[in-house]
Amino acid sequence: MGSYKGPDSPVFPGFSQSNYRNRWWVPLLRRAGVEYRTPYQLRHTFATLLLNATQELAGVPAALGHADTEITARVYAEARRSATDYAATVRRVVEEDR
Repeated sequence: MGSYKGPDSPVFPGFSQSNYRNRWWVPLLRRAGVEYRTPYQLRHTFATLLLNATQELAGVPAALGHADTEITARVYAEARRSATDYAATVRRVVEEDR
């Protein structure tokens, strides 16, 4: 294992993002039957699903590695509003069908 070379040195020297994407990421998504998306997009999906499932902001920052709740609240505020609006629409439609 190499020695620490400072805060600006790469974590994985010699890592090729395109090689990783073409050899591992794209085949993995295909096998899973998922259309192409970046790991960053999957991170947002995870956070949004977690927020919508729990409706609790408290545990999400730790799961994402955010330093504080404010960052998470700011980034995912729109997703929470959308989920709340969607839930209200579903409730209204269900009640109208009764």
